[in-house]
Amino acid sequence: MVIISADAAGDRIESLLAMGAADYLTKPISVRDFLHTIDALLAKPQPAAAAHDSAGQAGLAQPESEPEPEPEPEEPRRPPPSP
Repeated sequence: MVIISADAAGDRIESLLAMGAADYLTKPISVRDFLHTIDALLAKPQPAAAAHDSAGQAGLAQPESEPEPEPEPEEPRRPPPSP
């Protein structure tokens, strides 16, 4: 989670980072800084335990899904009877 806020108080930033925010950007932000922050976060490997946060919301990591079952083989088709 990246926090974007006009509140630039040092203790507030430290508090939010300690609660699990990945980064904190103060407004006004530049598009370049924002994209750099997002790129850096997406480049980090995500541990499997981070799939859901403590509130049960989906995170960046996705749980592994079970493989789909193999389809049943089709019976051979017979040509229609001749008249």
